[in-house]
Amino acid sequence: MGAELIVPEDADVAGAVGAAAGSIRQRSTITVTQPSDGIFRVHLLNGPIDFNSMDAALKHAEDTACDDAKAKAEAAGARGIVLSSMRDVNIVQLPGDKELFIEAAIHGMATGTLR
Repeated sequence: MGAELIVPEDADVAGAVGAAAGSIRQRSTITVTQPSDGIFRVHLLNGPIDFNSMDAALKHAEDTACDDAKAKAEAAGARGIVLSSMRDVNIVQLPGDKELFIEAAIHGMATGTLR
């Protein structure tokens, strides 16, 4: 063909860039509050749900956030989806070894590759 081959300076990382560009990441965040002592409210799109236990409320929020993130990733065409979650819980220490739950943001993340 008589063409000159020109290799770009960063050609060795082109595969890594393509892999990153070919991934899908979706995230969903759910807030948990405490409107009154002993009641933990999970704020969902279709309305709030109350729990008598902070652990149960956080677990429900985490499961729902991950499910939502997964559904978004699937809708975007992802496959091989890996789920993860993170809890950002705001608790204030009070005198007498007491704690006051203020709020929690629960993040569900779904990561996959393009089909």
